[in-house]
Amino acid sequence: MFFKRIKTCILNGDGYITIDMYINVLLAVVSIGLINLTLMLLAWGSKQRLNHLVLWIMATCLIGMIVFLMLVADNGIVLLNSALFIGLMVLVAGLFVFSLRRCYRFIPHW
Repeated sequence: MFFKRIKTCILNGDGYITIDMYINVLLAVVSIGLINLTLMLLAWGSKQRLNHLVLWIMATCLIGMIVFLMLVADNGIVLLNSALFIGLMVLVAGLFVFSLRRCYRFIPHW
């Protein structure tokens, strides 16, 4: 019964969860995960210990993403149509690729 109600809310838009909000949340989860992975890989590849700084940046990003989602939900913004969000995702994806390439030299090759 519960899953049927959620399904009708998502498909019909008559409840609290719409398709646009569902996609926004999924995009936000992917972006915060990509940001955290990038930060972890950059800290792993650095020559000095950055544990506390990276944890504070991750916590700040999480709080910022929650506030960002509240603003997006209040104003009815669709993140797939937002040029700013897409640009930031391209930037984060580029940083992620850079951090992967940087950390690749630390992985032992057999």
